[in-house]
Amino acid sequence: MQENTINIKIANRAYPITAAEGEDDNLRKAASTVNQMLDQLKNNYAVRDLQDLLAMCCLELAVYKTKAAQAAPTIPGEQAVAPQGDNTAMQAEIIGELGAIERRIAEYLSRVIHFFSTSCTKRWC
Repeated sequence: MQENTINIKIANRAYPITAAEGEDDNLRKAASTVNQMLDQLKNNYAVRDLQDLLAMCCLELAVYKTKAAQAAPTIPGEQAVAPQGDNTAMQAEIIGELGAIERRIAEYLSRVIHFFSTSCTKRWC
C-alpha cells in the first residue's frame, strides 16, 4: 500500500505525518476535531497552557473511546461485535476505522505532549 506524507496542523503547529493511501482525509478531519476541541476548551475554561489543553483534549478523547467500547459488546479475545441488522458489516468497518483514527490521534498527541514537556521554554510556553 502506498504511503503519503501530509502536513497536519494542530494548535497552530504543522506536523508531517506519514499516512496510508486513503487515510489523508481521515487524518485531516481528526486534526480538525482536535483543533475544535482545543478551541472549546480554551473558551470554556480559564486554562491557557497548551500542554494542559492538550492533556484535557486527550482525556476527552479517552472518555469517548471508553464509552464507545462499553456500548459495543465484546467477546474475550475477539473484535467488538457490531449490532445485528442490514448494515452490520458497515458498522463493523466504521468501528474499526474509528479505532484506527483514535490510535493515530492518541499517538500524535502523545508526541505533541512529550515535545512540549521536554522542549518548552518560558519564551514559547
